[in-house]
Amino acid sequence: RSSHDEELMRCALQTAPPDTECVIFDARSFIAAGGNRFKGKGTENPQNYSTSSNLCRLVYLDIPNIHVVRESMDKLCDVCLSGENDKWLSLVESTGWLNYISLILKGSSLVTRYMDQRHCCTLIHCSDGWDRTSQLCALAQLMMDPFYRTINGFIILIEKDWISFGHKFQHRLGHPAHPNERSPIFFQFLDCVYQVCGS
Repeated sequence: RSSHDEELMRCALQTAPPDTECVIFDARSFIAAGGNRFKGKGTENPQNYSTSSNLCRLVYLDIPNIHVVRESMDKLCDVCLSGENDKWLSLVESTGWLNYISLILKGSSLVTRYMDQRHCCTLIHCSDGWDRTSQLCALAQLMMDPFYRTINGFIILIEKDWISFGHKFQHRLGHPAHPNERSPIFFQFLDCVYQVCGS
């Protein structure tokens, strides 16, 4: 439990109209969040973030962690290099890559809908806050604000939601000093951007 986080959320809710709903989006699955609790990490209790006039609730988005994404990308690369043409689409589907892209896009769309249509306050996080959190926050802004779909806007989006958030580019891109932390999280984000802007 973090008193600083709770105070920050209370301050944010004080600026919102009474009866504004607060939604905490946890990028993990319910099971993964429970597993993190056993490691000394945790998840938010919505009651700790609610005020007398604003209620909070917690939504799990079931987006897989960096290890699952790395394995999926490795399988996708194997399929692309295999030269197998007859079953290519089913082989791509079997990697899980497209499903994971879909989960991120669904999560970002849900955040966007809650903010834009329901006028909710939202908080987004994952285990550490620099992988799935960056993906979801940046994509939600890309969906809501056409400025972020311009070159200058996209540059600002990367600076603030990836670099300033502390995304571990060196680790995730496979620096030899961190082989177990390699994962194509930013590449996955770019695939999502392509899906949003290409549609």
